[in-house]
Amino acid sequence: MNTSCYIGQLFSDGSVRAISCHYDGYPTGVGQILLNYWGLSNINRLIDGGNISRLGPDLESTRFVNVNPDLRWASIMDFAKNGQEYNYLLLTTDRWYVHNRREYPNWIDLQLAISEYQDDE
Repeated sequence: MNTSCYIGQLFSDGSVRAISCHYDGYPTGVGQILLNYWGLSNINRLIDGGNISRLGPDLESTRFVNVNPDLRWASIMDFAKNGQEYNYLLLTTDRWYVHNRREYPNWIDLQLAISEYQDDE
């Protein structure tokens, strides 16, 4: 599915660093892969690689489209306001959250969002 998203990391100063992913950005796609395979131990290597067309469970299976510099926002609010259809954010507590203006106007725990998304299918 051609659903774009941002994958971001929150820093202790409140800023966000992210990349764009072009496909499968919905919670049961990119969201599930993030929850299962990506966290504080490896997210920097993903973001350092630049924008991607598809997210995989590791760097080798992730399709990078270029090495464009990552995207940066001064705050979570800016990230959400200027984001894609879905925006994923890894907090400093190693927990993923998702934002979607239509479905999740406030940030929601990714595990909960995946459960709700599956219930709607």
